[in-house]
Amino acid sequence: MDRGWLAGFALAAGCATACADPAVRSPAGLYAPVGIRMIDPGLPEVDLLVVVDDSEGMAEEQARFADLIVDLVMPADADGDGAPDWNAVSNPHVGVVSSDMGTGGVPAGCADAELGDDGVLQSEPAGVVAGCDVTYPKFLTFDPVAGDDARRFAEDLRCVATLGTAGCGWEQPLAALEKAVTVHAGPGGANEGFLRPDAILAVVIVTNEDDCSVDDPAIFGEDAALGPLELRCLAHPQMLRRVDALVASVLSAKPGRPERIFVAAIGGVPPDLAAPDEQDFDAMLADPRMSTDAEAPLPSCEAASVGTAFAPRRIVELLGGIADAGGRGLAQSTCQDDWTDAARAIAGILGSLHPDQADACLSDVLVQPDGSALSTGEHASCKVLETIQKGASCGPGRFQVEVNEEGVVCQLCQTGDGEPPHELDFEGTDLRPCAGAVNRWSYVAEADWCPDGGIAFTPEPMFADGSRVSVQCLNFIEGR
Repeated sequence: MDRGWLAGFALAAGCATACADPAVRSPAGLYAPVGIRMIDPGLPEVDLLVVVDDSEGMAEEQARFADLIVDLVMPADADGDGAPDWNAVSNPHVGVVSSDMGTGGVPAGCADAELGDDGVLQSEPAGVVAGCDVTYPKFLTFDPVAGDDARRFAEDLRCVATLGTAGCGWEQPLAALEKAVTVHAGPGGANEGFLRPDAILAVVIVTNEDDCSVDDPAIFGEDAALGPLELRCLAHPQMLRRVDALVASVLSAKPGRPERIFVAAIGGVPPDLAAPDEQDFDAMLADPRMSTDAEAPLPSCEAASVGTAFAPRRIVELLGGIADAGGRGLAQSTCQDDWTDAARAIAGILGSLHPDQADACLSDVLVQPDGSALSTGEHASCKVLETIQKGASCGPGRFQVEVNEEGVVCQLCQTGDGEPPHELDFEGTDLRPCAGAVNRWSYVAEADWCPDGGIAFTPEPMFADGSRVSVQCLNFIEGR
């Protein structure tokens, strides 16, 4: 098999198709254009799942929570500057599930001891909000471009999201989230159609207690040795679902695309720990106020408008697991009289997930010298170059390689660049400036959005307005 050719593409930032240069011969082989396409350079769609604690004591939180979700989709102009206070969620699907997952068939005072609401999207209002319809679609949509009525959407969302407080007192929001986006989301499932392949999955959980997603229903049984029933979820964590398993299930909703998952929780986190910037979930869990005494649990925070709340340790652990895997997590506090900052923080992260420049798909599969196709995450013999105007500086995750008549040429860092064994690229360029870079790209093999593989940029957007971007990959193709 001959060392073959270098395939590349070039495009102007914002272009939807390649502006490929003609093929030219070089000592290394043939520099030849390869077709590419940019995926949706506009705002991606968002599937917004609302997980509501419908147990006793949640009336005030539910009322405010419904307003918060409306604000995400239809932000107000509170500062009067003539523009919304944050970017609206784009073309959303909005679905609501409750935290009621029953008690595994064990009688423990819940209306449906077997399954509860089972993570199925709610379509029948609880009757708490006046003027609601008898039933609604299993998820709501809102498209102002198509002429959807904003006021009607807000009313419908309040009807569906205000579930009342008659739900099971053994809150299992993480199990409800898991089942909503896995078992019920597939073909023939109760929530079929809610999740779209290319949409961002955004989840917002609201509760005033911790998660009690049960693995062993015997925790609700009559065994007196387990202690008081109301304290068993705290006293016997070994009988609950492992949080890492729940994290893996949620990530499976977007296989290979953790950056398209965002989970936010509004719970009993002390307000001073809930600053939205660079949250350290391990440090949050280490705070004494977030500890749990299984014998005499104390509130973690309180507010006059909503009362007391308890530390959501398992929920924060899930947020950290999602973030560690490459997604985004955010903890906000229910113990504040104004939830505007929470809405702003959630909207801010959703806005950062809206790429102005999306991933690039290649028209040829990258092949290794042994004939096997390159796998997702493997280090690719490719370089991504961005040419910006003269006098400008290369942005994050880039380093300058030359200045020519077209402008400053910056090379973008691939994941692993600058660290052994990738101190040099395939043309001998020194990659050490990339060591520790946060902004980066990586190779993605066959996927729904790129059947022949592509280049994924993290975080997005990556490119400067008006810049020219090119990609060249050393490939091994028999007969070339």
